[in-house]
Amino acid sequence: MPFLRRRKKKPHKMAAAFGKANMSLEAKDWAGLKAFVELGSSLPRFQKNPTRLFFDGRRGEMRKLGEYFTMVWTGLQVPGVPTLTDVRTALSTYTDKTLQPKEQEGVANMMCHDVVTAKRFYVMQMTPMEAAEN
Repeated sequence: MPFLRRRKKKPHKMAAAFGKANMSLEAKDWAGLKAFVELGSSLPRFQKNPTRLFFDGRRGEMRKLGEYFTMVWTGLQVPGVPTLTDVRTALSTYTDKTLQPKEQEGVANMMCHDVVTAKRFYVMQMTPMEAAEN
């Protein structure tokens, strides 16, 4: 779909190595995204063929997605104040501890990196108790 195309800007190192980000969506989530896109015609600066799904008030690139994530989390009155990096760390750590290598590769690919990168930058280190058990 045209609204999911990515503009050619300066190449991102992860996109160059792993390609565009992928998202797996259930049918109801896809329907919700489509409904969100259809709201665009009622928003200021409407574009018939938008180039991005998430945008700022000027239809430009949304550069504060992490801040908005934290703001929504807080607004929902869920405990803590996680960042997007916290979410990546939790997902990578869970993946590392529970999934088989082939499944780990799939999750890492969806996150636009490989298993080595996940283990190096996102997977939490063992606690002293976990280290003693191993």
